[in-house]
Amino acid sequence: MRQRALVIVELTPMTLGLMVLQIDYRHLRESPALVAYTMFLMGLFSLIVVVVVVVVVVVVVVVVVVVVVVVIVVVVVVRVELVLIRKLVEREV
Repeated sequence: MRQRALVIVELTPMTLGLMVLQIDYRHLRESPALVAYTMFLMGLFSLIVVVVVVVVVVVVVVVVVVVVVVVIVVVVVVRVELVLIRKLVEREV
């Protein structure tokens, strides 16, 4: 009966490759191609996680910047309108 080693050190992208594949640890020692393939998959998982995190951070930063710019523009427009209304009222009186 073949034993499979489910390698769980911690839940990180590097160990996720081994967890998903459930590779028998003896085959890892016997086959350099399998080691290379496993390392490739672990690197791919790491890259995917990094790309997702970077995209989420960029989207959050862009949303915050847009909200701040919109608030600043609204405040400036309201102040200018108030100044114009005061000038009109002063002319009328």
